[in-house]
Amino acid sequence: PEPYANWKMGEKLVGSAAHYRLTGDRAYVTHATPKLRAYVAALGRQIRGNGSGLLNRERYSSDIQNSVLGLHSQAVVWQGLLAMSRVWAQTGQPALARESKALATRLEGGLRRAVASSQHRLPDGSLFLPVQLLDGEKPYRSLTEAKLGSYWNLVVPYALASGLFRPGSPQAQGALRYLLNHGSRLLGVVRAGAYALYTDPVFPTSGTDGVYGINVARFLADEGEAEQLALSLYGTLATAMTPDTFVSGEAASVTPLGSRRHRAMYLPPNGASNASFLETLRALLVHETRSAKGAPSGLQLAPSTPRRWLAAGKRIGVRRAATSFGPVSYELEATGGEIRAIVETPPRRPGRLLLRLRLPRGQAITGVTLAGRPYGRVSGENIDLTGLRGRLELVVRTRAGASRSLSAVQRSTASTKRVIVHYVAHDGRKNRAVVLLPSWYGPRNNPAIPLIISPHGRGLSGQINAANWGNLPARGGFAVINPDARGRKLDAHSWGFPKHIDDLARMPKILRLKLPWLKIDSERIYAFGGSMGGQETLMLVARYPKLLAGAAAFDSVADFALQYRNFERLECGKQCLRNWGMPIGRGLRKLARKEIGGTPKDVPRAYAARSPLAHVRRIARSCVPLQIWWSVSDRIVVDQAKQSARLFWKLRHLNPGAPVEAFVGFWIHSREMQAKTRLPLALANFGLLPEIVSGDGVRWVPQAARTSCE
Repeated sequence: PEPYANWKMGEKLVGSAAHYRLTGDRAYVTHATPKLRAYVAALGRQIRGNGSGLLNRERYSSDIQNSVLGLHSQAVVWQGLLAMSRVWAQTGQPALARESKALATRLEGGLRRAVASSQHRLPDGSLFLPVQLLDGEKPYRSLTEAKLGSYWNLVVPYALASGLFRPGSPQAQGALRYLLNHGSRLLGVVRAGAYALYTDPVFPTSGTDGVYGINVARFLADEGEAEQLALSLYGTLATAMTPDTFVSGEAASVTPLGSRRHRAMYLPPNGASNASFLETLRALLVHETRSAKGAPSGLQLAPSTPRRWLAAGKRIGVRRAATSFGPVSYELEATGGEIRAIVETPPRRPGRLLLRLRLPRGQAITGVTLAGRPYGRVSGENIDLTGLRGRLELVVRTRAGASRSLSAVQRSTASTKRVIVHYVAHDGRKNRAVVLLPSWYGPRNNPAIPLIISPHGRGLSGQINAANWGNLPARGGFAVINPDARGRKLDAHSWGFPKHIDDLARMPKILRLKLPWLKIDSERIYAFGGSMGGQETLMLVARYPKLLAGAAAFDSVADFALQYRNFERLECGKQCLRNWGMPIGRGLRKLARKEIGGTPKDVPRAYAARSPLAHVRRIARSCVPLQIWWSVSDRIVVDQAKQSARLFWKLRHLNPGAPVEAFVGFWIHSREMQAKTRLPLALANFGLLPEIVSGDGVRWVPQAARTSCE
């Protein structure tokens, strides 16, 4: 029998799945399935036969005879079973897919229990994951002090790269810290031993073992360790290959041979060691991310390239790199002050597609255009291309200095002017709107510019809402119209009244009538609103989708009947009681009954008519690019999990391809819809602000991988 048959079967399952994932070679799967089916059966007998859910003990490795429950081999089997279950599900073997997945699930449970009872958290914050599960293996102070420490260092990356430990998780980060703090690497190359493998060796024994670098590269890429990957690439060239060649052995000594200038190399030439170098190079240029279930989910382009690779005059090119989503190509060319990027996206859309530009230190991105138009989905060094397809041409402006912070954006001195317009509202009465324009814009200088319709929050006015915009219209070169709310019975408390929504949709026509010199780009009309204004923004999307190029709703009411009930939960101190003459919740309920005509129980349809959740199917079908912002600590719309969050996830369920994204954080109600907070980021996301604005502190849920709206 083979000394470690399970490990080998696992590797063949992993390799077969990778081959199909990258090539789509169904003929190979058909040919290999009988053999692989036998592997599944053999592995299944062990997994189901053990109460622990683990595989049987087997030999540690070729050089270590110990019979172990090896974390490395068991994790590889888990990875292979899960990966092939997806392949068989796609190639007409549903029963085998279910069996393979069920075994992977059972094995995963056993592995997690065994790891939890065997691992050691160390004072330096690192985490030691024993290879010999349930055998009392203790952490190694320095990995190369002992033979088993060296072999731990060679084989544990198989487990770390398997996906068993979620990238970025405390376990993965703790394990990474252990590797870096306890002598796992030398100049980025895998370390191996101060011991003699053979009796009386004639060469130095302490060295590096590059053949085991493949899974190290994969693990480092999963953890986003760009600097460590670059070190591995250049360290391999410097220490693990013969001079002026790409010839590698399995291992190389650290010190020279006696008084000579040469070092020893073990088993050259070695294709696996060269594969280690190539895997590291690929990780610098293209990296696939995985979902919690191990399936390919995203694609990162140039995620870890050395910073000098984008110095002025440098060029990076990748041609038809094989990925789970099909071949991908890109070119990056750096000139003075800008980088030109051409990306040819893969035929199948990844859940997230990121281009990272690791600029030379001291440089930062200051602006991005896509096909000549401002593009705002930029965070630090990352340009988010999720949902885009085909050939993408970007120009990235750069400058010396750090990325522009929110405070730096706030200090911009561009000025804005106000123009008041009056119009006849739905009830025949005169109403007012405050229009914001760049100060330079007027009858003699009037190119077509985007328009933002901005309904205000409850109890406010268009004039107060206009203050939220600061000088953003001047910095972005767009107009904002802030109409006063006019409800069924109340001013300033329209709460999504359908006829007021009709008035909002009339704003472009009203402006053309009242300010004929104001030219509006009819292809770039947006809606932005917070609180009640967010509610009305969403209702505008539901009822007038063809009007809008995009919309952003902050801290919105999505279910007005629920909000009516939650009014009683609002806090009201002494000043509040003096202002209202009663608890604010009771006062708001009284106003709502007057405006709508009764309670939700009395007039449920009237409340539904003002609730975006009641119109969720229309919003899902609208295909209007939509940003939904909410705070989990909102104390005005107090149950955002059942308001904005529920609306977002329902939209994703009804139309997984809808261009809807969420931004979630902790902030005071409506605070983020201001020029000094996150309004610049929301504008930049639509290309309305040609500035790079930090997204730090906000959790972003991007739009789905595939859109049904093209």
